[in-house]
Amino acid sequence: MKIWIVNLFNLLIFLILTSNNLYANNTSIFTSKELFMQYSGATLKVSFPETKEINTTSYVENGITMSQGNGLGNAINEYTDKIDGYEFAVNGPEHINIDFSFDINAFGITLYDKNSDDGSCLASDSKFDIIIKYNDNIIDNVQIDPPIDEAFFLGIISLKSFNKIEFREIGAKIDENYGDHCEDDFFGTIFTSESIMCVINDSDNDGIIDQWDMCPGTPKNSPVFSDGCHIVRGDISNNGKLDIEDSLIILKVLTTEKEAEIYRSCKEILENDDSAEDGTYKIDPDGFDNNPPFEVYCDMTSAGGGWTLVAKSTGKEITKLTGDDKNSWLQKEYLGDISNLDEETALGQTYESVLFKDMMIRSIEDSTKLIAWSHPNPISNLYVAVKSGKSKNDGVLIAGGIDSLLYLSDCTIGGIPSDIYYGILVTDGQNSTTLTSLGIFSTKGWINSVIGWGSKSVGYQSGNNVSGGFGIKTTNNSLWGFSRHVHGMGNGCNLTKWAQSKNVGNQVFKSHALFIR
Repeated sequence: MKIWIVNLFNLLIFLILTSNNLYANNTSIFTSKELFMQYSGATLKVSFPETKEINTTSYVENGITMSQGNGLGNAINEYTDKIDGYEFAVNGPEHINIDFSFDINAFGITLYDKNSDDGSCLASDSKFDIIIKYNDNIIDNVQIDPPIDEAFFLGIISLKSFNKIEFREIGAKIDENYGDHCEDDFFGTIFTSESIMCVINDSDNDGIIDQWDMCPGTPKNSPVFSDGCHIVRGDISNNGKLDIEDSLIILKVLTTEKEAEIYRSCKEILENDDSAEDGTYKIDPDGFDNNPPFEVYCDMTSAGGGWTLVAKSTGKEITKLTGDDKNSWLQKEYLGDISNLDEETALGQTYESVLFKDMMIRSIEDSTKLIAWSHPNPISNLYVAVKSGKSKNDGVLIAGGIDSLLYLSDCTIGGIPSDIYYGILVTDGQNSTTLTSLGIFSTKGWINSVIGWGSKSVGYQSGNNVSGGFGIKTTNNSLWGFSRHVHGMGNGCNLTKWAQSKNVGNQVFKSHALFIR
């Protein structure tokens, strides 16, 4: 019987209900302890003593007995270390029986699958086949793969009473030196209930229970979001109204076999195909909605891969993608082609549509020349972050560096400031003159970058590469699509060029591209 598991605080539901509002399957599985307790009314029945105090092959408390199963497994006191809060440790192939002296309809337990792959013991990653029984009759069975090194709650609610749970470890790696006696799993406290608090209904048979269904009354088997509302929420044909044309488009999509799965980003593509190579892919960032899929270049190898192309710069631009190019950065007037890595100036619709945490600037010519950083929290899209006018300078370097980019041969890289930071709308933070970029981002500085690196006054000294990236504007209003500033040298590559260009500077970099992930 197939069990659908939705992890992390979501009810694990396989609700195809009968006309009597009962489960078609016997069992519901919960991974949220809070929801399990809410719907089962279960109470604490077994709180194991400290592991070291258990000296037999079974343990009995409140009419519940835990023992070895199938004559296999080790005594429940066999363990190599202990984790507080998970008092019952089993070492080896964990075949455990839990017998109840009374009938129950709900059972909950917390598991901890400890990764013992520490160099001395290579057994790890336990998976379990869990058999739910009433006497010798099997009610249901579930297979789970708990996450390693973190607590995993398992709750079982059944409309049929049961009085036995059997855990059978499957698929664990066995250490050839230590045999099967080196890998620990921990079983926490047990909760049970002899009844079910409430009946969980799905009145419109769309697979979403009534308690979470924001759109009751959808037709049976309708495609819905996790909130129970129709997938079709808008004007799919984009003609300004909801009509039969929208219905025909939906019908065509639902009845036409797709040649290949289309994902929301290059990261999703790589997560579903770890053999994916650098190249052009079709993505659909907003899913099944008004905007059709489009092609984008994906870097699947640099700094872990999964990078979605957003913009490109030849390093020569002084009008497009600069620190004053409001048409591009604020009005989303896209240019160029982001489906390839040709050397050109480009900004594509991934700028306003792809969720990300990580950013990377890399050379178009040499993929090893790059800088990448990561922000602590996801950002819905780059356009929203830029348009906010607020500096987001919490990026942490994860690969490369500003000295790893591809500079022109006669350009000095400059020193690396001690307090360099990375992000969106950044500056060198030194000059007493107010510098405003895009009409929305104002700082005291010599140079601002829309996307790139910056530094604070402590790092601002002669020769330091204090700020740079995409969307450059300096205090004397010189503009670049992609450049950098070295104190005393401006955007130019040396003092001679800086003086000859009348403080405007010259090209510093070869072509580079901006990616997000």
